[in-house]
Amino acid sequence: MEQNSSSFLSSIHQANEIRNIAQYILHSDIKDEAVIQTAKTALSIPINYMRWAEFTSINQLIELNKGEKLLDVGSPQWYSLSMAKLHPENYFVYINILPEEINPFENIAKHCNIKNITYKPEDVRELSFLDCVFDKIISISAIEHVYPEVGGDVTALTQMKRVLKSRGKIYLTIPYKEKHGIVYKRGAVYERTTAKENFYAREYDQHSFTKLLEDTSLTSEKSLYIHEEQGIFALDYYSYGPGQSTFLGQKRKKIVRLLDSIFNLSLIKRLAMRYLHISEKPLYRLVNISVELTPTTA
Repeated sequence: MEQNSSSFLSSIHQANEIRNIAQYILHSDIKDEAVIQTAKTALSIPINYMRWAEFTSINQLIELNKGEKLLDVGSPQWYSLSMAKLHPENYFVYINILPEEINPFENIAKHCNIKNITYKPEDVRELSFLDCVFDKIISISAIEHVYPEVGGDVTALTQMKRVLKSRGKIYLTIPYKEKHGIVYKRGAVYERTTAKENFYAREYDQHSFTKLLEDTSLTSEKSLYIHEEQGIFALDYYSYGPGQSTFLGQKRKKIVRLLDSIFNLSLIKRLAMRYLHISEKPLYRLVNISVELTPTTA
């Protein structure tokens, strides 16, 4: 079931909604600089390169039923805000460990009168919610960052499972490679600011992901692989993959910025649809996996 450009339609619709919200903000009388800058960024790039595939794959896996309550754990903030606008019959709660990453979007939601989303600064390792509250939980590209590097993801998923209803479902996207790895970053990473070099993210492989599910008593019901075809503008390959140390990898940002201005701000979308593929089996260089998880039954 390989996807082509037409399969990105759900994300194209979402991107249009994000741009609509951003335009509304920029034409309003709001004075908050963080909100204005957030809207300006979204107007030019509503969805980043890898997020086109991640949003699309999650949208393909998830089925929203009227009245359901959803928790979003640290996903790119525009995802749930646009979903709340598109699905007023559902209720969304967005959490993030960093209040400064929440505040602009909370202000945007209030200014746009989007009432079916609530923002809370929360640590996914110690959720304040009662047991069995949410019908569905979404977390796009977040679990891999939860500290400590050994066990942080287990703690996070255990807490997420605790606040999930008995028949609920968890939807994740995480880095998924041929070989497990740990990425470190110099300087501050999220809530960790003191060390010179900090744990940044895990990169899972089949073995480590299977162990994560075993350790948290979760079962993968459905999965979609996100993989990247090789090419001169395969952005993930040159940003995070083997090509990052090459000349093109080092100059990629400047080249993309120049071309983006030529293509009238649509280059990122075009490159995502050209190089990223979503399927039930990996075909090219593995990058991510999107999964639907349910609590394991005895």
